[in-house]
Amino acid sequence: MEEIRLLAVDAEGQDAAILASIDWKNFRPEVVLAEGLGSENQKEIRAILEKAGYEFYGRSGYEDDPEAGVSMFFWLPEKVIGSAHRRR
Repeated sequence: MEEIRLLAVDAEGQDAAILASIDWKNFRPEVVLAEGLGSENQKEIRAILEKAGYEFYGRSGYEDDPEAGVSMFFWLPEKVIGSAHRRR
């Protein structure tokens, strides 16, 4: 199987369920993008990806409009993020 470099998940609120179903030991994309709809969904996604060995890197979306509630969150494997690239 070819190496997957990017996994982007935008499944209208089902993102956490999809991410939870992945075998992270055998599937290691370099970058994971996941949409977060609401804070509970974002917390669940964070827990899944941190357990899989990924760290939050950044986000893109409606930061100035909390009512919009949509952001794409970028995750990278822990080993990829060096101190020069770490963002929180």
